[in-house]
Amino acid sequence: MKLKSTLFLLFFINFIFGQNTEKITIPNGVVYKYVSNNINENAKKLITESLSQKDNFQLLDKNLMIGPTLWKRFQNIENLKSIPGNVVFHIDDMQVEGKMSEKLDDSKKIWSEVKNEISTNYKIRKANEDELKYYWSTISFDIEEPLYILETEQHKYILNFHKKI
Repeated sequence: MKLKSTLFLLFFINFIFGQNTEKITIPNGVVYKYVSNNINENAKKLITESLSQKDNFQLLDKNLMIGPTLWKRFQNIENLKSIPGNVVFHIDDMQVEGKMSEKLDDSKKIWSEVKNEISTNYKIRKANEDELKYYWSTISFDIEEPLYILETEQHKYILNFHKKI
């Protein structure tokens, strides 16, 4: 009986601690809010599925923000030029342009271009301290998970989702 009780207790402790959220190093001054592993894993799954299926846009919402670095590369792509919603980011003493899509069809166009840049060699991971510092410098709101870095050999994409995923 003691053996069964001990095994049950070990299983229960393992189950409880197995539900912990993966912690990352948060830079001083950055507000970062964690969500459950379940929500994070669901977001990661949506990213993977969308990248592997041409017409899969389940992870998108009508609102999609393109930061200054990506917009600098994308601003001359013909089918993205007509998307309204220019945004100015204030980073330190600089003002740089980005884009804010407010229609699902426009978000699909943008995500399709991202998918065109991604080969099969990519990594989806949590942000590191430097990436969080950069992201924090470009936004005017608290960082909330799910937040992932989609990393390729050439680029890193910051993917930050609404919690409703």
